[in-house]
Amino acid sequence: MPLFPNERNVRTTPEGLLWEPSERWVRGLKGDVTVVDSRNPVLVWEPDLPVPGYAFPRAEVRTDLLRPAKNPQPGKHTGSQIFYDLEAGGELVENAAWTFPAADLAGHISFEWFRRRGTGLDHWYEEEEEIFIHPRDPHKRVDAMPSSRHVQVEIAGTVVADTLRPVLLFETGLPTRYYMPREDVRLD
Repeated sequence: MPLFPNERNVRTTPEGLLWEPSERWVRGLKGDVTVVDSRNPVLVWEPDLPVPGYAFPRAEVRTDLLRPAKNPQPGKHTGSQIFYDLEAGGELVENAAWTFPAADLAGHISFEWFRRRGTGLDHWYEEEEEIFIHPRDPHKRVDAMPSSRHVQVEIAGTVVADTLRPVLLFETGLPTRYYMPREDVRLD
């Protein structure tokens, strides 16, 4: 987390990748199968692409659905080392996932976006909202997104709000803010 609201937490790898942790809850599906469910995604910018992609900790990926790629495509992604084919819902997707060689991103896996490249995962969600083509750039955004996160607010040990229906406000350079339905707040 940056120390100051306008400070970016972007890091650079020797391969020229830019990356930073994201606070969003991200899920990726192939058909009806959830392949990624991550509360710790990392945004990754490749040198010649204007928009970021996501990389996910291996523990938050259904690695049981991945196989070493039969026909890997070296050079398709900056320094990509290992490619994986994805087998989900009776369908095989070649080169659907890969790893980056950067030590900073060791243990992370990235995926293709169907609507961006014509192959890869079909549906992506940030919180409860479906997103298309690529992740939103957090440095140029104001997004209010419905979520199903469990949010509680306590004052002096007393729970004054408890919801599974918050709206999260993500705004460039500011901490995440949580808005709750009136019914889930103790107004007394």
